[in-house]
Amino acid sequence: VTLVVYMPGYAYEATKAKLLKAGLSHRTPCAVISKATSAEEQVFRTSIADLHNAPKLPAPTLLVVGDVVRFADHVTLHQQFAQHAPEFQPSVAQDFVSEEQEQAE
Repeated sequence: VTLVVYMPGYAYEATKAKLLKAGLSHRTPCAVISKATSAEEQVFRTSIADLHNAPKLPAPTLLVVGDVVRFADHVTLHQQFAQHAPEFQPSVAQDFVSEEQEQAE
């Protein structure tokens, strides 16, 4: 099971209680990710048991809960995307303008 909470806020103690009440193990890994895929990305890895100790990272944040956190590379998402081919890079509006200009000619 993987759970992703968008903009989880900072009430990590309450979130921990809800996750445990829902039947997840206190050993379940989780990560708080701040500013994902940007140059300012920060990742804090922990477990549900210690989630209440997570720092208040700058918004926007994601809370990822589940075994998938164990498999995550320690390289930030921003760095991972930068290493891939151009199809993973964001498109720039200028690229579309030049294509339209070429078609008009």
